[in-house]
Amino acid sequence: FPSFFLATVEAVSGFRAVCIASGNVLALAMAGSGLRLPAVGIVQANFASGGTAQVSVGGILTTTSGLDATWSGFAGRHLYVGSGGLIVTQSGLQSGAGWQRIGIATSGGISVAISPDITSGGVTSPAGVF
Repeated sequence: FPSFFLATVEAVSGFRAVCIASGNVLALAMAGSGLRLPAVGIVQANFASGGTAQVSVGGILTTTSGLDATWSGFAGRHLYVGSGGLIVTQSGLQSGAGWQRIGIATSGGISVAISPDITSGGVTSPAGVF
C-alpha cells in the first residue's frame, strides 16, 4: 500500500488520521481545528513524540478488534476525520467542524481514499426528509 515516513510532534496511538503540522512533522488531524486539517493519511500503530511514523495514504487497511469501534458495522459508508484523529462515520461529526472524507468502511478495516476537500456544516436535506 502507498505510504510515507515522517517524524511525529506528539504521541500517536492506535488507528488515527494525521496531518502535517508546522515544522514538517506529523500531528493528529482534528476536524475542529483549521490548523489540523487536511489529513494526509492514517497511522496504524503507536508512535511516541519524535518517532518516525509510517503514514498510509491508500489501499485497504485492516484493524485489530476495537480500533474500528466508531465505524464497526457500517461497511460501505463514508468515513471522516473526527476529533483527536479518530476516524468516524457521519454521525460522529460535530456541528461547525470541518468535514473531510478519509475512506470507506470495510468489514474489519478501511479502504483509504483521502479527499482533499474540506466542507463545513455538513449535509442538509429538505424539511421532512431524513
